[in-house]
Amino acid sequence: MEASSNILDLVRGSAAYVAQHAKHINIVPEAISEFAKSLDIEKFKEKSGAVNFPLRFSDAEDELNFIAVVDLLNFASGFRKPLHALCGRGAYETICYGCLSLKLSGVEMDAQFMRSVMLTDIAQHFNLPLRMEQPLNLGQNGSSTGSAVTTLVDTPLRPLANMIAKVLNETGKILQEKECKNLAEFVLRTLSSTSTHKAATLTSSLAHTFPAFNDTAVYGSEKKQVFILKKAQLLAGDIHRTLGGKDKLFLMDDYERLTVFTDNVLPAVLRKLGILHLSDSLAQKVDNGELLPAHSEEEIELRVLSIQACEKIIETLREQHKDARELFVPAQLDYYLWTVGKEPEFRACERHATVDTVYY
Repeated sequence: MEASSNILDLVRGSAAYVAQHAKHINIVPEAISEFAKSLDIEKFKEKSGAVNFPLRFSDAEDELNFIAVVDLLNFASGFRKPLHALCGRGAYETICYGCLSLKLSGVEMDAQFMRSVMLTDIAQHFNLPLRMEQPLNLGQNGSSTGSAVTTLVDTPLRPLANMIAKVLNETGKILQEKECKNLAEFVLRTLSSTSTHKAATLTSSLAHTFPAFNDTAVYGSEKKQVFILKKAQLLAGDIHRTLGGKDKLFLMDDYERLTVFTDNVLPAVLRKLGILHLSDSLAQKVDNGELLPAHSEEEIELRVLSIQACEKIIETLREQHKDARELFVPAQLDYYLWTVGKEPEFRACERHATVDTVYY
């Protein structure tokens, strides 16, 4: 991976490369122009603002650690449907629920806890059922006997619980090897080491150090390494907008250089807006709920062309709204589009599902 000061340029370069070679998705310039013209600036301000957790933190480091753990675990989007069916919550709500449960239970979310946390702890705090009863078919030739006998089977959410436990165990181990008591200490060390390029430095440091933040892939016949780095960039952005007003250490001087934090919500919203046009075969897979393997060509294009499209959106917004240019940076556009994606009109749009990833 390249030097930290260049890491955000690598993400942009990756997006441009994939957009140039994409086989399954096109970006529609006319739709970008229409979106920019019709944008309600006041709504943009409202829906891109900071969101605070309903907790009382002992100090800034305590709050920083909580934010860092939430963003570390900010995945599970591919489990959205079973989560709604079995828990009544979506992916992000489930992660927040679990982290809030840990915090309110008095758990120190430090390296020692992370390294030693067990699957049963995850199931309890994140309210993820691991086993469920299923009727046992006792009839011949597959016929039902009407018996009330049941058997226990794994739920579709057990793999998710395993993934959460593994990410925490792995991260805790690395933190202990780095002699950091928690993620907050790692972040503080990183931010204290530089006065410039803070977002790039933190993004690079997270991706270099922790596998769960190293969101990269290999794309196409030329085996091009593409940089996405959703969660690492998200943490830098969240620190800036949540803690930047409390301590200048947390202000990212290069905040505007962050790209959007691409997941499965952004592609769905951009598709609904007509900005992303999917091939018939990919559209059918998404609409039918077919799982897309992580790092498959189609899955990479969905995420990475969302970055490229948002770069074009920002350019157009700045041209069409010259009196509000300072509002339009990719991170704020991401917060806006992600929030809009929760509105009924957009929530009804099918999102692609990828379960074998800890990156979104």
